[in-house]
Amino acid sequence: MSDNHYLTKGKIMQVNLKTLQALAKHIAPKADIRYYLNAVQFEVTDTGRFYVSTDGHKLVAIREARQDGDTNGEYLIPREVILGIKLSKRPAIDTAEFNQENGKASLTYCGTETRFGLVDGKFPEWRRVIPSKTSGEIAQFNPDYMTAIRDCAAATVGIGKYSGLTMLHNGNSAALYQCNDVNFIGVIMPLRIVFAVRL
Repeated sequence: MSDNHYLTKGKIMQVNLKTLQALAKHIAPKADIRYYLNAVQFEVTDTGRFYVSTDGHKLVAIREARQDGDTNGEYLIPREVILGIKLSKRPAIDTAEFNQENGKASLTYCGTETRFGLVDGKFPEWRRVIPSKTSGEIAQFNPDYMTAIRDCAAATVGIGKYSGLTMLHNGNSAALYQCNDVNFIGVIMPLRIVFAVRL
């Protein structure tokens, strides 16, 4: 598909579609009333590029090195757009061209262009969610959230199915659920359990 009036070709960046899809599939909610969460944040800064997703209970952030031609900014790519692109397995191709301008965007993968509008919203300030230190106080967690982070890590940085993640407990505050790859970080909120006493 070509339409010279849709986007100029001066702001193209290479993105990791495999990473986008792992976050969209395992972390981003399907239809949260907070519509800006139904997406994956692709963020480019002077220090690197970050792929981030959260549903308010769990969060994953994945870092990559900055690439030539990167344009600083925050781009909210809709979940359904990301999952609507079928990844090639033979040969395996992980990258796609991301082009954006004035809220319009496209992903070009294996010669096919998918056009869409970026989510018009403000993604949460995710860095503030990541604890700088943890207390070690034991807490309980929803196993579905733990599995989702594990599956996301397995699809992106390649941990094993039954190992590779460490929980850094933090009492009733957000805990770190991270693997041995410093470019992957998971954050998970604990369950708040109220025990009923019966006499």
